[in-house]
Amino acid sequence: MRKNYIDNIRIVCILLLFPYHTCRIFTEENFYIHVREVDLCDFFVGLLDPWFMPILFLLAGMSTYLSLTKRSNRQYIKERVTKLLIPCVCGVLLTVPIQTYYAEKYHNGYTGNYIEQLKLFFTKETDLTGYTGGFTPAHFWFLLVLFIVSLVALPGILKLRNIRQEQFGSLVNPIGLFMVFLPLNIVSIFELVGIPILRYLFLMLMGAVFCLNEKILDTIKKYRRYYLISMLLAIVYYLLEGFNIIPHLGIISDLIKEIRAWSTILTVLGYTMVYWNTSNRVMNYFKVSCFPIYEVHQTILIVVAYFIVRNSSLFGVQYLGILIMTFLLSILSYEMLRRFKITRWMFGIKP
Repeated sequence: MRKNYIDNIRIVCILLLFPYHTCRIFTEENFYIHVREVDLCDFFVGLLDPWFMPILFLLAGMSTYLSLTKRSNRQYIKERVTKLLIPCVCGVLLTVPIQTYYAEKYHNGYTGNYIEQLKLFFTKETDLTGYTGGFTPAHFWFLLVLFIVSLVALPGILKLRNIRQEQFGSLVNPIGLFMVFLPLNIVSIFELVGIPILRYLFLMLMGAVFCLNEKILDTIKKYRRYYLISMLLAIVYYLLEGFNIIPHLGIISDLIKEIRAWSTILTVLGYTMVYWNTSNRVMNYFKVSCFPIYEVHQTILIVVAYFIVRNSSLFGVQYLGILIMTFLLSILSYEMLRRFKITRWMFGIKP
């Protein structure tokens, strides 16, 4: 039976990036377009940050394990190149400079034209965020890291197929499964250019383990309510800390954040497996289009935000205008890109 819940969670996570990146314009941290801090936006970003990208790597591990039952290693690697690496390179070269162009104009008062700004894109000293101009992979970091992690994890996932299910018996225990947040917290310490790449590798391998032993998935479904309670308690702690009702407690706060991330992942998996392992025309559409939409959405968002925030000072108008226009234009862009062979190749769109 097809595991539709994997596609459904992936689609929802990608679509969550529309409100997430719109909120980034109104948070404490800088962004390509940054207006002012709005507490509700800070809360929403903080609520999603710990779990919604990690769950995509867990799902990638599950998809990879299942994919390798139908594809050869060569076919799998070719698919990763066409779906991840080529769109990443094309996106960084063709769409990301548009984001930094408007960042230069917004933050630095840049008055040069777009072609002149391309020189800055490749020569300006930058911290790799590109928030105030200069080179950056922008949101394409996800495709690049997913490509790298997919190749690194491949030998381990292949080896898993020769391992007996019983060797992961501790994960069938609901408490043992919950305690995975401890090694998850440890590997998160190791970062590359600010990206916890070992964390994502660990999650991808865990996804493969979940598919190797179906009893683990049964445990997640059976104890989903307990993981939900854990998630809600961790969110309450996050709120109390955010409103300065309780102080930040260093490593304890960090551990509770990891508990919130892992219990949210288990909760989302558990409830989706039970109640949403189905598909329909809408989900089938986004199943094919969600990655190309991801690739174009942030560039469109920055352009839209640049013009909207200059013409309205009302938060509600700014937020909803940016969110709705970005979503509609992203769908329209995908529909245009999928109609030409060259753009399908550039953005990894299936024929």
